[in-house]
Amino acid sequence: MNQNFGQKSHQLFILLFSIIWLILLMLCLTFTKLELHSILNSFHNPIFDFFFKYITHLGDGIFAIILVVIFFALKNKKLSLYLLISFLLTSMLVQGLKSFIFADSMRPFFYIDKGLLNVSLVDQVTMHKQFSFPSGHSTTVFAIATLLSLFYKSPRISIFLVIISSLTAFSRVYLSQHFIQDVLAGSFFGVVSSLLVYYYLEKMNVNQLNNSSK
Repeated sequence: MNQNFGQKSHQLFILLFSIIWLILLMLCLTFTKLELHSILNSFHNPIFDFFFKYITHLGDGIFAIILVVIFFALKNKKLSLYLLISFLLTSMLVQGLKSFIFADSMRPFFYIDKGLLNVSLVDQVTMHKQFSFPSGHSTTVFAIATLLSLFYKSPRISIFLVIISSLTAFSRVYLSQHFIQDVLAGSFFGVVSSLLVYYYLEKMNVNQLNNSSK
Protein backbone atom coordinates (compact mmCIF):
# COMPACT_ATOMS: atom_id res chain seq x y z
CA MET A 1 0.00 0.00 0.00
CA ASN A 2 1.55 3.28 -1.08
CA GLN A 3 2.18 6.21 1.23
CA ASN A 4 -0.28 8.56 -0.52
CA PHE A 5 -3.13 6.07 -0.11
CA GLY A 6 -2.32 5.65 3.58
CA GLN A 7 -2.15 9.40 4.07
CA LYS A 8 -5.53 9.88 2.39
CA SER A 9 -7.14 7.24 4.59
CA HIS A 10 -5.90 9.04 7.71
CA GLN A 11 -7.05 12.37 6.31
CA LEU A 12 -10.49 10.79 5.92
CA PHE A 13 -10.51 9.94 9.64
CA ILE A 14 -9.61 13.53 10.54
CA LEU A 15 -12.14 14.94 8.06
CA LEU A 16 -15.05 12.86 9.37
CA PHE A 17 -14.10 13.57 12.97
CA SER A 18 -13.91 17.31 12.25
CA ILE A 19 -17.33 17.36 10.58
CA ILE A 20 -19.01 15.59 13.50
CA TRP A 21 -17.12 17.73 16.01
CA LEU A 22 -18.10 21.01 14.36
CA ILE A 23 -21.76 20.02 14.07
CA LEU A 24 -21.89 19.22 17.77
CA LEU A 25 -20.02 22.42 18.59
CA MET A 26 -22.68 24.42 16.75
CA LEU A 27 -25.36 22.66 18.80
CA CYS A 28 -23.46 23.59 21.96
CA LEU A 29 -23.50 27.22 20.88
CA THR A 30 -27.22 27.07 20.08
CA PHE A 31 -28.56 25.47 23.26
CA THR A 32 -27.71 25.68 26.94
CA LYS A 33 -25.86 22.73 28.47
CA LEU A 34 -28.94 21.36 30.21
CA GLU A 35 -31.22 21.92 27.19
CA LEU A 36 -28.88 20.07 24.85
CA HIS A 37 -28.44 17.20 27.29
CA SER A 38 -32.22 16.82 27.49
CA ILE A 39 -32.51 16.81 23.69
CA LEU A 40 -29.78 14.22 23.25
CA ASN A 41 -31.38 12.00 25.89
CA SER A 42 -34.92 12.12 24.52
CA PHE A 43 -34.87 8.75 22.74
CA HIS A 44 -34.05 6.15 25.41
CA ASN A 45 -35.23 2.58 24.83
CA PRO A 46 -34.13 -0.86 26.10
CA ILE A 47 -32.04 -1.66 23.00
CA PHE A 48 -30.09 1.61 23.20
CA ASP A 49 -29.78 1.21 26.97
CA PHE A 50 -28.12 -2.18 26.53
CA PHE A 51 -25.92 -1.05 23.63
CA PHE A 52 -24.55 2.14 25.19
CA LYS A 53 -24.19 0.53 28.61
CA TYR A 54 -21.56 -1.84 27.23
CA ILE A 55 -19.95 0.05 24.34
CA THR A 56 -18.93 2.75 26.82
CA HIS A 57 -16.28 0.36 28.17
CA LEU A 58 -14.26 0.81 24.97
CA GLY A 59 -13.18 4.10 26.54
CA ASP A 60 -12.00 2.49 29.77
CA GLY A 61 -8.34 2.70 30.68
CA ILE A 62 -8.43 -1.07 31.21
CA PHE A 63 -9.44 -1.56 27.57
CA ALA A 64 -6.54 0.62 26.43
CA ILE A 65 -4.09 -1.47 28.48
CA ILE A 66 -5.60 -4.69 27.07
CA LEU A 67 -4.98 -3.37 23.55
CA VAL A 68 -1.38 -2.53 24.47
CA VAL A 69 -0.87 -6.12 25.69
CA ILE A 70 -2.62 -7.64 22.66
CA PHE A 71 -0.55 -5.76 20.09
CA PHE A 72 2.61 -6.53 22.05
CA ALA A 73 1.70 -10.24 22.04
CA LEU A 74 1.04 -10.03 18.29
CA LYS A 75 4.59 -8.67 17.95
CA ASN A 76 3.40 -5.25 16.82
CA LYS A 77 5.58 -3.68 19.46
CA LYS A 78 5.70 -0.32 17.75
CA LEU A 79 1.93 0.16 17.85
CA SER A 80 1.86 -1.22 21.40
CA LEU A 81 4.44 1.35 22.50
CA TYR A 82 2.68 4.23 20.76
CA LEU A 83 -0.64 3.26 22.35
CA LEU A 84 0.94 3.06 25.78
CA ILE A 85 2.64 6.45 25.50
CA SER A 86 -0.51 8.08 24.14
CA PHE A 87 -2.64 6.53 26.90
CA LEU A 88 -0.28 7.69 29.64
CA LEU A 89 -0.04 11.19 28.18
CA THR A 90 -3.78 11.64 27.76
CA SER A 91 -4.52 10.13 31.18
CA MET A 92 -2.21 12.60 32.90
CA LEU A 93 -3.68 15.47 30.88
CA VAL A 94 -7.30 14.56 31.62
CA GLN A 95 -6.78 13.80 35.29
CA GLY A 96 -4.82 17.02 35.73
CA LEU A 97 -7.62 19.05 34.15
CA LYS A 98 -10.31 17.24 36.14
CA SER A 99 -8.55 17.50 39.49
CA PHE A 100 -6.88 20.90 39.40
CA ILE A 101 -8.49 23.17 36.82
CA PHE A 102 -12.09 21.99 36.38
CA ALA A 103 -12.61 20.29 39.75
CA ASP A 104 -15.88 22.15 40.25
CA SER A 105 -17.33 20.95 36.94
CA MET A 106 -20.38 18.85 37.79
CA ARG A 107 -21.73 15.89 35.85
CA PRO A 108 -25.33 15.61 34.63
CA PHE A 109 -26.33 13.46 37.59
CA PHE A 110 -25.61 16.38 39.93
CA TYR A 111 -28.32 18.38 38.14
CA ILE A 112 -30.62 15.35 37.93
CA ASP A 113 -30.30 14.86 41.69
CA LYS A 114 -31.09 18.55 42.24
CA GLY A 115 -34.22 18.28 40.09
CA LEU A 116 -32.81 20.66 37.48
CA LEU A 117 -32.55 18.03 34.75
CA ASN A 118 -35.12 15.39 33.88
CA VAL A 119 -33.74 12.57 31.71
CA SER A 120 -33.88 8.79 31.75
CA LEU A 121 -31.13 6.82 33.47
CA VAL A 122 -29.90 3.33 32.61
CA ASP A 123 -30.20 0.62 35.23
CA GLN A 124 -27.07 -0.80 36.91
CA VAL A 125 -24.86 2.12 35.89
CA THR A 126 -22.93 3.73 38.74
CA MET A 127 -23.51 7.46 38.59
CA HIS A 128 -21.04 10.21 39.51
CA LYS A 129 -21.56 13.87 40.27
CA GLN A 130 -18.11 15.50 40.09
CA PHE A 131 -15.14 15.83 37.72
CA SER A 132 -17.15 16.15 34.53
CA PHE A 133 -14.78 18.08 32.27
CA PRO A 134 -13.27 16.65 30.12
CA SER A 135 -14.54 13.14 29.39
CA GLY A 136 -11.76 10.63 30.01
CA HIS A 137 -13.52 7.85 28.09
CA SER A 138 -13.86 10.09 25.03
CA THR A 139 -10.20 11.06 25.25
CA THR A 140 -9.06 7.44 25.49
CA VAL A 141 -11.21 6.02 22.70
CA PHE A 142 -10.31 8.78 20.25
CA ALA A 143 -6.63 8.54 21.14
CA ILE A 144 -6.78 4.82 20.34
CA ALA A 145 -8.81 5.33 17.16
CA THR A 146 -6.43 8.01 15.87
CA LEU A 147 -3.37 5.79 16.29
CA LEU A 148 -5.11 2.81 14.72
CA SER A 149 -6.09 4.92 11.71
CA LEU A 150 -2.43 5.94 11.33
CA PHE A 151 -1.15 2.37 11.50
CA TYR A 152 -3.89 0.60 9.54
CA LYS A 153 -4.03 2.78 6.47
CA SER A 154 -7.44 1.91 5.06
CA PRO A 155 -10.44 4.17 4.35
CA ARG A 156 -12.84 1.47 5.52
CA ILE A 157 -10.99 1.08 8.81
CA SER A 158 -10.88 4.85 9.25
CA ILE A 159 -14.64 5.12 8.73
CA PHE A 160 -15.24 2.25 11.16
CA LEU A 161 -12.96 3.86 13.75
CA VAL A 162 -14.78 7.19 13.51
CA ILE A 163 -18.14 5.47 13.95
CA ILE A 164 -17.14 3.24 16.88
CA SER A 165 -15.26 5.98 18.73
CA SER A 166 -18.11 8.47 18.20
CA LEU A 167 -20.65 5.97 19.54
CA THR A 168 -18.42 5.25 22.53
CA ALA A 169 -18.04 8.95 23.25
CA PHE A 170 -21.78 9.55 22.82
CA SER A 171 -22.47 6.74 25.30
CA ARG A 172 -21.13 9.05 28.01
CA VAL A 173 -23.91 11.52 27.21
CA TYR A 174 -26.56 8.82 26.83
CA LEU A 175 -25.63 7.39 30.23
CA SER A 176 -25.63 10.93 31.73
CA GLN A 177 -22.03 10.54 32.83
CA HIS A 178 -20.99 13.64 30.87
CA PHE A 179 -22.32 16.60 28.95
CA ILE A 180 -21.60 16.83 25.22
CA GLN A 181 -19.13 19.66 25.95
CA ASP A 182 -17.06 17.23 28.04
CA VAL A 183 -17.11 14.74 25.19
CA LEU A 184 -16.06 17.32 22.59
CA ALA A 185 -13.12 18.41 24.71
CA GLY A 186 -12.09 14.84 25.46
CA SER A 187 -12.26 13.73 21.85
CA PHE A 188 -10.22 16.75 20.76
CA PHE A 189 -7.53 16.03 23.35
CA GLY A 190 -7.45 12.37 22.31
CA VAL A 191 -7.00 13.07 18.60
CA VAL A 192 -4.44 15.86 19.02
CA SER A 193 -2.42 13.98 21.65
CA SER A 194 -2.15 10.85 19.51
CA LEU A 195 -1.17 12.88 16.45
CA LEU A 196 1.58 14.58 18.44
CA VAL A 197 2.79 11.27 19.88
CA TYR A 198 2.80 9.60 16.47
CA TYR A 199 4.63 12.31 14.54
CA TYR A 200 7.11 12.98 17.35
CA LEU A 201 8.04 9.31 17.70
CA GLU A 202 8.17 8.84 13.94
CA LYS A 203 10.53 11.79 13.67
CA MET A 204 12.70 10.28 16.40
CA ASN A 205 12.81 6.98 14.49
CA VAL A 206 13.82 8.73 11.28
CA ASN A 207 16.57 10.65 13.07
CA GLN A 208 17.89 7.44 14.64
CA LEU A 209 17.95 5.71 11.26
CA ASN A 210 19.76 8.65 9.69
CA ASN A 211 22.34 8.72 12.49
CA SER A 212 22.94 4.97 12.29
CA SER A 213 23.48 5.16 8.52
CA LYS A 214 26.24 7.77 8.81
